[in-house]
Amino acid sequence: MSSSQRGGWESWSGITPSWIRNCCLAWVFLKHVFNFFLCLRQRSVLIENRKIPSVLVGKIPPETFLAARQYQKALLYFEMVSCAYYLVIETIILYTVTYTQFWMQSGPLLDRLGIWPETWDYEMGESCVFITITVFFENSIPVPLQLYKTFVIEQKYGFNKMSLFTFFRENMEMMAMQSVWASVACCCILFIIRVTGYVFVVWVWLFCSFWLLMTLGIYPNVIAPYFQ
Repeated sequence: MSSSQRGGWESWSGITPSWIRNCCLAWVFLKHVFNFFLCLRQRSVLIENRKIPSVLVGKIPPETFLAARQYQKALLYFEMVSCAYYLVIETIILYTVTYTQFWMQSGPLLDRLGIWPETWDYEMGESCVFITITVFFENSIPVPLQLYKTFVIEQKYGFNKMSLFTFFRENMEMMAMQSVWASVACCCILFIIRVTGYVFVVWVWLFCSFWLLMTLGIYPNVIAPYFQ
C-alpha cells in the first residue's frame, strides 16, 4: 500500500459509529428545531392577522373566518407537539440502535416462523422479515398523533368522516402493501448483485429507476385502488 493510500485510509479511520450517530443526532435536532421555529413564526403571523383580508370581505361570514383561524391555530400547536414527539422518538431510536436490533432478530424470527422454504435463499428471507418489521415499526410511530389529529382536532371542526375501524383497517392494509412491495424490490436487488458481480451498481441503478417509475405510475393507479 502506497503512502498516499495509507494516509487516505488513516484519515477515514477516525470516523467511528459513535461519530456517525452524533452527526445523525445533530441533524435530527436541527431539523425538528427548525420546523418548530417555523411553526412559531406562523403562529405569530396568525395571531397578528385577526381581521378578514380585504379581498374576502363580504365573501365569507365572520364566523367561518374565525373557525378557520381556530382550526389553523390548533394545527400549528399540533405540529409543534409533533416536532417534540419525533425528536424524542428518533433520538431513542439512534441511541438504542433499534434497526440493528431488528436485523439481528430477523434471522432467528425467520427460523421460528418456519415459513421460508429451505431451498430458497436464506438472506432474501431474512431481508424480507427485516423489511416487514421495519415497515410496521415506522408506520406505528405516528399512529398516536394521527389518532389525535383525526378524532380530536378534525372531529371538533367537522372534517373527520372516518371511523376508528376504518382508520386501523386502512393503516394495516397500507403497511402490508408496503411490506410486500419493498420485500420484492429488496429480493430483486440481492439477485441482481449476485448475478452481475462487480458491475452490479449499473444494473441496480437501472432496476431502481424502473421500480421508481412503477411506484409512481402503476402502484397508485392500478394496485392502490384495490385497497381503498
